[in-house]
Amino acid sequence: MFHAYKKGFINGFFFLFICINTQLSAQQTIFNSFSFKEGLNTYGINKTIQDKYGFIWIATQDGVYRFNGKSFEVLKNNSLSQATLAGNFFFDLTESKTGKIYAADFNKGIDIIDPVNLQVQQLKIQQGNTTPGHLPNLWLKKIYVDTKNTLWIGTNNFLAYKLNAAAGYTIINKLPGFSGNINVLFIKPLLNGFIAVGISGYGVLLLNMHTLQMEKMILHGSPSAKNADTEIKDIFLDKDTLFAITKTAIIKAVSAGFRWQYIT
Repeated sequence: MFHAYKKGFINGFFFLFICINTQLSAQQTIFNSFSFKEGLNTYGINKTIQDKYGFIWIATQDGVYRFNGKSFEVLKNNSLSQATLAGNFFFDLTESKTGKIYAADFNKGIDIIDPVNLQVQQLKIQQGNTTPGHLPNLWLKKIYVDTKNTLWIGTNNFLAYKLNAAAGYTIINKLPGFSGNINVLFIKPLLNGFIAVGISGYGVLLLNMHTLQMEKMILHGSPSAKNADTEIKDIFLDKDTLFAITKTAIIKAVSAGFRWQYIT
C-alpha cells in the first residue's frame, strides 16, 4: 500500500496564485491572484521558479516575466525594456549556483538573465544532426544547471549535457533496452550528487553528476490501484522523501541507501 493523493491536471493557468500564510486567530492560507492588472499579460504559463533574491520568474508563451511581489516586468524579443530575448516562447527556467536565470527559448536557444540588472546573454548553440558536439535541434523543453555548472537540456527526442569546460554537448538519444524517443519530461537534482531525468515510456534515468554514469531509478514495490497510469511526470525531493507525480496521483516514497521504496 502506498500513499497516493488524487491530483487533477490543469492544462493552463488563468491566474498566478501567490500563497501567503498569515497568523490569524486560526491559521489560514490566503490566495492572492495576480493577472493583467499587475502586468501578467498571458495565460500560457509553463514554469515558475523563485530565485535567491526572492523574485518569481515565469516562463510563458509570450516572454519571461519577473515578479517583485507587487508587479511584473516582462522580457521579450525586441521589447522596449533594457533587455531583449532571442524569442518569446519559453518552456522552462532554472537558476544556476551563481544566481543567473537560464531560460529555455523554444527553437531559439538559451537566454541567460542577470536577475538584478536584467542584462541578457544569448548562449550560442551550434546545431547539426551529424556534427559531434552540436545539438540536433533547438526544440528545448527542459533545462537545468547543476552545482558543477554542467548544463542539461531535454527535448522531445534527446537529452544533452555540456560540462563547464567542454567545447560541445554530449547527446543521449538511445538507451539500452529502450527503443522509444528520448522524450524528456523533467530534469531534477536528487540526493548524493545524482540528476534524475524523466523519460516518457522509459521511467527515470539517474546520472551521477561527477562520473556521468547512468542507471535506471526503480521505485521498489508497486501502486495498489489497478491500471493506474504510473509514468512519473515530475518529482519533488524533500530531504529523504521523494514525491513522484503521475497523471492520476502523487506518490510518496523514502530512500534507504538510495533505493526508493513506496511508503507503506
